[in-house]
Amino acid sequence: MGVRVRDHRSRRRGQVLLGLLVVALLVIPSAGAAAWSYYQQPTTYAVEVDLLHEPGDATSAEDVDRQLATHQVLMLGRPLVEDAASSVGRDAQALARDASVRIVDASSVLRLRVVDRDADRARRTADFLADRYVSISSGLASESDIGRVSTVIPPAVLDDPVGPQPVRAAAAGLLVGLVLTVALMALLRFRGSGNRRPEP
Repeated sequence: MGVRVRDHRSRRRGQVLLGLLVVALLVIPSAGAAAWSYYQQPTTYAVEVDLLHEPGDATSAEDVDRQLATHQVLMLGRPLVEDAASSVGRDAQALARDASVRIVDASSVLRLRVVDRDADRARRTADFLADRYVSISSGLASESDIGRVSTVIPPAVLDDPVGPQPVRAAAAGLLVGLVLTVALMALLRFRGSGNRRPEP
């Protein structure tokens, strides 16, 4: 009887320890990632500018998507990015990572976004890229059938900084914790099945 009670207490203690370990695996990576993001990542700002695509008179509806995609690629071409980086004093590779262009929903609007630690520099960079590409597109429109673009909403700094993002970091940390928890459970199950002895 005493042996059975001790075995029960031992199993109970093991379950409690396992539960605490699982909680730690879930909480520590998530909290650590959130704290790292909040205290270590720099504050970054985003500037957006909207450009309207104006197709040529002979452009069919089927060609509009292709033309938008072409402008989307050319707007962040390497020569233009390098010129913009030189103009504002940024590293070209870093600017290439921090600049993006997307087509807004199903419209003919191309939204250029630039992210930077310096809000004013982000605005100047977006302004440079937009103005330069508007000029480039005018030349392209006369040489090829892709239409041109014009600025419809000038560069504007978003109200809230885009970084750091502790909530997103916490979610990523929680995902890591879940992976570690699943791996731990699989290891314990494997060890448990290996330690079982067949009954005589």
